[in-house]
Order: sequence, then structure tokens, then C-alpha cells
Amino acid sequence: MTPEHYRVRIEGQRVLIAVAGDEVLARIHGNLLEVGARAVGPSAWLCDGDVSVQRLSEAIGELGKDEVVYLAANGAERIEFGFLVAPKIDGGIIVTP
Repeated sequence: MTPEHYRVRIEGQRVLIAVAGDEVLARIHGNLLEVGARAVGPSAWLCDGDVSVQRLSEAIGELGKDEVVYLAANGAERIEFGFLVAPKIDGGIIVTP
């Protein structure tokens, strides 16, 4: 899938969920609704910042090889980014500041 970029205005403390891949999106759509997320783009969801990463992880469920879900949360002073990935991705993922 060719990456697409979307700009989303985030007010207050929120968590942005970006999904890479239509198959993943179709599989987790209902679960994201259950945790209070709402669609803000074709592959992007927004939910309140009080949802935990564990609850999001449970909602997203099992990820297949090379499937990635991106998370960004804005706090008081900065935006923190994270990933939910399949447990054994070949080569791993290296995140640098």
C-alpha cells in the first residue's frame, strides 16, 4: 500500500490511531468504535486520551506479519508516538528520537 498522509487537528488530550492497510482497518473497525474512537480520515481514528494502550492493544487484537498500527498521543507539552506491531517482525523496528 502506498502511504497516504493526512493532517488532523487534535484539541485537548487525544490519541490518534493511524492504520497501515485496508485489511487491518476492516478487521478492527468495530473494535475501535467500542473503545470510543471515531473516524477522522480513511485510515485514521481519534479517541479520548484516557484510553489505555493496553485497551487499544486488546481492541486491535492480533497483528499479522508486517502489519503496523501507529499511535500518537498529545500531552501537556509534546506529542508522543508509538507503534503496535506483530510480536516477531523480521528485523524488528528501530525508533530513533
